[in-house]
Amino acid sequence: MSIQVPYQKLPGGLTPVYKNKGDAGADIYNKEPIFVAPGQTILVGTGLKVAIPEGYFIDMRPRSGISAKTMLRLANSPGTIDSGYRDEMGIIIQNLGFSNVWVDFVITIDGKIERYENSMFLFPTYLIPAGTRLAQILLLKVEKMDFVEVDDVGVIGENRGGGFGSTGLFEHIENKEDKHEGKVEFIELSDSIDIKDN
Repeated sequence: MSIQVPYQKLPGGLTPVYKNKGDAGADIYNKEPIFVAPGQTILVGTGLKVAIPEGYFIDMRPRSGISAKTMLRLANSPGTIDSGYRDEMGIIIQNLGFSNVWVDFVITIDGKIERYENSMFLFPTYLIPAGTRLAQILLLKVEKMDFVEVDDVGVIGENRGGGFGSTGLFEHIENKEDKHEGKVEFIELSDSIDIKDN
């Protein structure tokens, strides 16, 4: 199933693309080359405007390869683009690196070194060439909340108690016998089982 999303390309903009069958997110690109110094946060233009259908929103997320191999992060991940927004989509990129070391080169997004004569950069400064698959976007359905004021929310449903970090980090608890509707049931597979698309 697919939902049509009208889009407008500005100069330098590229059409979002699903690189592989089954991908949840479509890759989006930056429209021009940018340098991101350590500690810097930059709003990167995509060269795209979209008309998101009412009842949906676009969820912007980082690409795992960039997060794993560089110090670059999406500062507001996941980012939310509402259906009423009609201006250019932007990607907020942050360089988590920190140093007082000046060098005569930058690091490209694919890990290469590019030197510049008569220029100095804080290490690590990243160069992101135009047309880099910098983030991915998902189209998600909106369920509106109808807020109803009550005297005590603790008497509604089940209060599991606890708070931030209350379930610990290392204890492993097997699934309970009872099945909860809407929960994912994890099944351990052997190598001999063949999973086929329906």
